[in-house]
Amino acid sequence: MNASRNDTIRPSSHNYIFVEWLRIFAAFGIVVFHAYDRQPGLIRSIGYFGLPAFLSLFSALLFERSSLFGSFPTFLLKRARRLLLPWVFWSCIYLLLAFVKTYWIHKPESFGLSILTFITGTSIHLWYLPYAFLASILIYGLIWLRSKLGRSFLFLCIAGFMGVLVFSSYGLKHWRLPVPFPQWVFGTPAVFYGLLLMSLYQSLPLRSRLAAGIFLVIGTEILLAVLYEMGYSGLCISYAIACPLVGAVFLVSGENIPAASMALKGGELTYGIYLIHPLLLSFCRFILGESGSWLVVISVFAISLVFTYILKRTVLRIFV
Repeated sequence: MNASRNDTIRPSSHNYIFVEWLRIFAAFGIVVFHAYDRQPGLIRSIGYFGLPAFLSLFSALLFERSSLFGSFPTFLLKRARRLLLPWVFWSCIYLLLAFVKTYWIHKPESFGLSILTFITGTSIHLWYLPYAFLASILIYGLIWLRSKLGRSFLFLCIAGFMGVLVFSSYGLKHWRLPVPFPQWVFGTPAVFYGLLLMSLYQSLPLRSRLAAGIFLVIGTEILLAVLYEMGYSGLCISYAIACPLVGAVFLVSGENIPAASMALKGGELTYGIYLIHPLLLSFCRFILGESGSWLVVISVFAISLVFTYILKRTVLRIFV
């Protein structure tokens, strides 16, 4: 993808081609999560693996591209263009949808603004964009710290990930926070996990990296199992799926991978799929009265993909 046209965080080569396949899989999981939001249960937790997968890939690849950051003001401008500009655009779109629901379809519960709207946006899923912007600033600071700590930075990432994982599990069970802060608490361990993975793979030779990666995944799964047994299950299922998958995609490299170009093109569309799919789910609920079926999930995912593909070939490409 032309970096001058679209400053998304993407692999710099085919070395991480399976990252793109995981992006597509994660986007499908997010659609499942939102499609079944009126039927809470295991299927939603499984689908929600897409969020920690997205955030882990986001932070890992941002970390990999740290040499391209430039000055802090330049970095902020690029991140704002990629994250905050689409946030404003889609907030306007979903605000219009809320007005239509409230004053045309007469569903007053669908419309409401508060001070938190300026953090979340006009649709709950838009919380991801300002959060990712703030996470980018955190990552920028941690990368600066890496130059000071050297090899010790890896141990800081390990402690940070494990500590935040336990802290977030505790917080999700005991705290009653307004939206979007529960989502922030849920997603933060994934940011540290991505930093840890990339730091691990950049710091160690291949064999040591493979062994350390396997050890990290097994250790994470054991910690999640312990937290689950202790009753801190808020993020266990989603992270238990996301962590080994994200770890695995960074262990696979090579340019001669079947359907590599298809994966790259599909990976480009996942940001737009995330932003657009709630709009289509709302339409399905209006027409069908529900959205919790696999036919709706697959249809919404496919239409979102096609719609994003079309938008990327118009002047609106900066918003997807």
